[in-house]
Amino acid sequence: MFTRIQTALALSFVALSLSAGRAHASNGLILPGSTVCTDKLLSNSGVLLYGNASRSERGTWTVLMSSTTGGPETEIFRKIATVMPTTHVKQPTAGTFHFRTCLNNGGAFWTGFRINMSKGYGSTVDVGDIGPDTMTVTPGEAFPGIASYVCSDFARDRARRVGQSTAPVKWYIRTFDDDMNMIDQIFVTTAANVDEVIESPYPAYLMMCVENTSNTTATISFELTQQ
Repeated sequence: MFTRIQTALALSFVALSLSAGRAHASNGLILPGSTVCTDKLLSNSGVLLYGNASRSERGTWTVLMSSTTGGPETEIFRKIATVMPTTHVKQPTAGTFHFRTCLNNGGAFWTGFRINMSKGYGSTVDVGDIGPDTMTVTPGEAFPGIASYVCSDFARDRARRVGQSTAPVKWYIRTFDDDMNMIDQIFVTTAANVDEVIESPYPAYLMMCVENTSNTTATISFELTQQ
């Protein structure tokens, strides 16, 4: 059953990424007490947000806004929901700002999740994929051999993957064919940090994933860029 859940989430991610342009899309599974955050995008009309957090009666969604990439952030949206319908999160002041979305699993069970974020209606600015995805995930397993994991970012054939973690974790790449069928998991390694250019041994779409296989809470950032 869990393999089917993983496959459905991954295929949904790929389809959305191919059609989303500058939008952000991520998916995965997180245990209670864990938080995942997207990378940033620029917009002058807020963001469109939608997604889901299955099994979590306390999935807390927040949208953060800042004037610069690494500047102080202001929370402009907060909602507790299992399903996040398409929502235009409007910015409180005029101008061009950086935005990112976070999801916290405040419930008692693991949750599979999907986050989709794109520029808000009417935005004349369209710059996305700014900086890394980040996550703070608790240890443990939802199923035998399956701990908290997040998959995000997207490339074709050849890419650079960069990741940092406060504990050794499992890094891997999921590959997909042109019909969006998952092929394999490749470039699997366990380490605190990765920084390398990778090239698929066959034509494929690439998606970066990280799983907290350590025995401690891990704070992680990661990014996959086309080469």
